[in-house]
Amino acid sequence: IKGCSAGLLFSLGDFMAQRLETAEAMDLQRLMAFGSYGASWYAISQHYWFAWMERHVACGWSPSSAAVARVAAHSAVFAPFSIVSLFGWMTITTGRSWQELKDICHPEAIFSTWAAGTIFWIPTMLGVYRFVPLQGRVVVTSGANVLWSCYLSWKSAVQRAEP
Repeated sequence: IKGCSAGLLFSLGDFMAQRLETAEAMDLQRLMAFGSYGASWYAISQHYWFAWMERHVACGWSPSSAAVARVAAHSAVFAPFSIVSLFGWMTITTGRSWQELKDICHPEAIFSTWAAGTIFWIPTMLGVYRFVPLQGRVVVTSGANVLWSCYLSWKSAVQRAEP
């Protein structure tokens, strides 16, 4: 269920990004690449990440303090990893070159995406870590990912189009 919902919601985000970018034909390869990232890598990594965080970060703290600590760890560790893995996945699955992968995963591009993400994800993740039970976190964050994946899809497309 987590993989299916994440794949569908990531696809929806890419669909929205493509509609915002142009009225031309849908890039089905990009849509499938984005959806497959959500269904496989994102869902699996989030599942294990949330379980690890629950067992190892801020155990025994008050729920609010634990949520703040987990959001800090999430923002510092998982978010950059997730951005690099998405940009890499999209580059490889859409047939781009090794040089394009290195260019897209440049530290400035990763940092600017991460910085934009903090505006969206910090409040979202505070709510997730504070109020959503562990078993529901992947599905809830996948739902929030409709908007974020729309942004990331656009950002990834812009970076691929840059010389």
